[in-house]
Amino acid sequence: MGFLDVTIVNVAFPDIERDFAEASRADLSWVLNAYNIVFAALLVPAGRLADLVGRRRMFLVGVTSFLTASLLCGTASSPEALVAARVLQAAAGAILVPT
Repeated sequence: MGFLDVTIVNVAFPDIERDFAEASRADLSWVLNAYNIVFAALLVPAGRLADLVGRRRMFLVGVTSFLTASLLCGTASSPEALVAARVLQAAAGAILVPT
């Protein structure tokens, strides 16, 4: 799920541009960039945390958080809300991948 979400937004980007027509392409690029930056930054620490507290526990936290963040992405009413939800989604994805 974590890696799929990195690429799937590239496919959905034209629809995102249509839904948020008032936002510039530069602003909307943060929908992609925020995910990649946060995901990369948290991947190693999340793996270490999973080693400390348990992979199963962190996997369940990651799945639950990822699904919640995905729901927030789907219901975002502004570009800022979408970027914030993508940051949460990236953090959850970083928890999922090493577990």
